[in-house]
Amino acid sequence: MSAPGPGAELLHHPRAGDLEPAYETLTPNSAPGQQPVVYRAVPGSPSTERLSLLQAPDASDEPDTSARPVGPVSGTGR
Repeated sequence: MSAPGPGAELLHHPRAGDLEPAYETLTPNSAPGQQPVVYRAVPGSPSTERLSLLQAPDASDEPDTSARPVGPVSGTGR
């Protein structure tokens, strides 16, 4: 699970490989017990390029749910 607040995390996707998306953990005022985490690839990063491979026409139409967290990225303060 990601640490509260902003940061980056190393994930491994079986087709896209290693990804280092930035994330932000939110705490909605209407649901303080819930903390959705929003991941995004930094524009121009290797992660953005790797994620674009998943949009290729030969990519499976079936959702791939086997991506797994590897751990925090060093130097993010988390």
